[in-house]
Amino acid sequence: MTRAETPPPSILPEGYAIRLGTLEDCEVLQEIERAAARAFVGRKEMGETDIDLNRVTPLAFLEARVGEGLLWTLYHGKAPAGYIVCSWVKTDFYIAEVDVHPDHGGKALGAVLIERAAAHGFANGAARITLSTFTEIPWNRPYYERLGFAVLPEAEWTRFMRENMARQGEDGLDISMRCFMARAS
Repeated sequence: MTRAETPPPSILPEGYAIRLGTLEDCEVLQEIERAAARAFVGRKEMGETDIDLNRVTPLAFLEARVGEGLLWTLYHGKAPAGYIVCSWVKTDFYIAEVDVHPDHGGKALGAVLIERAAAHGFANGAARITLSTFTEIPWNRPYYERLGFAVLPEAEWTRFMRENMARQGEDGLDISMRCFMARAS
């Protein structure tokens, strides 16, 4: 899928909707994150990383982003099926986490969530949209490249990115298999 083929934020398959996340969504979103993380277990492309399915985005972080209007929940009918949560880091709009439950995979829903968040970020003055991801997993770096993101050379990382990557290493991720990516408007 090329960026031109990515559905705009307003186009979702029938039965799906995106809305600002609520405090009531947050615990369910952690379960969606765990379900999505299972796809990473045992992947040789992750180097020495062993995914800890109990380590998910902290509830307090999700709840704070709800309060800031920076968490969007994807619904299928009345049930959450995915989400994206972002943060402002100076003029960067950072995608902290994006997950779609595997039962809803293959419908470009992650791309729609990313486009929704990117539209919000750019409309509110973001210089670029940033994220960190695995370099060798086919549905990570190559996927984001198809959505218009480019790998940022380490020499261009901000202080936030360096500190964030250090935390990822402390959390057990093999940071040699990770990168930061950015997309300008």
